[in-house]
Amino acid sequence: MNPVIRVEELQKRYGESLALDIPHLAINKGKIVGLLGENGAGKSTFIDLISGVSEPSRGQVEVGEGRVGWCSQRLVIDWFVSGWMNVWLGACLGGLRGRQAKTVTDEAIAQVGLSDANLKDTPEVLSGGQQQRLMIARTFAMRPDVYLLDEPTVGLDVQNLEHFVDHVRNVSQAGATVVISSHEFEAVEDLIDDVILLSGGVVKFFGSKSDFMDRFVTKETVRIVLDKAISIDDLCMAEGFSAEVQGYTVVLDVPRGTEFKSVLRCLPSHADVLEYSRQTVGLREAVKWAGRH
Repeated sequence: MNPVIRVEELQKRYGESLALDIPHLAINKGKIVGLLGENGAGKSTFIDLISGVSEPSRGQVEVGEGRVGWCSQRLVIDWFVSGWMNVWLGACLGGLRGRQAKTVTDEAIAQVGLSDANLKDTPEVLSGGQQQRLMIARTFAMRPDVYLLDEPTVGLDVQNLEHFVDHVRNVSQAGATVVISSHEFEAVEDLIDDVILLSGGVVKFFGSKSDFMDRFVTKETVRIVLDKAISIDDLCMAEGFSAEVQGYTVVLDVPRGTEFKSVLRCLPSHADVLEYSRQTVGLREAVKWAGRH
């Protein structure tokens, strides 16, 4: 596949500080890529460079043919026109005119849970969350070929988050490429295909989400409730196990994929298991464990 986004020898400096250093990276068409990392990892800098908002200190960014839609983490709004017209301008930037531009504008507004009534006035009357949704709607109205979404889920409630996820999935299936920057890992977990993990301005991992989980998630948590209270000394710990005991409850960190019978062997024989559950391992845990490597 031909990459839609390609970077070569990319660096961004602020004074003497090197904020981003990516020797090579290529993103293919139709992928939803989660750009993950803690605050200050370089996610916004990377998106600003791809969008052309910021110039690299060294190297280059190439983006394939088509429109690029950029939704900033910072508020980038035209404060002197109505909220509705902000979204309409997005449709116009996408090459639409007349009735078609109006139809797409109204659709984008509905997709983020706003309404014409919300957007009759200039945007300062909107709440922070509504302003965030206004920027997302403007990007949607552009109907771009490449979506660059910098922390778009901040301030979205559950219902609007569901609408956002559905729309992003739909545009990807239609062939658009999406890069989503987020440190709210749960919000994008089910959405993304590939992961770029940034740490200190460098790419620590780039590949499929499943490969990312396999590489960095080495442990999982098992919670057990017994019919008797025990102490930590009652446990027979296997290699790679660690535990906390609180009366009747035992919480074990075990190697990923550990079988139930192996867990049972470390429990005292005089106690019976009343409850047994495994904590789902998600991106948050994976990113946390990746930081230890």
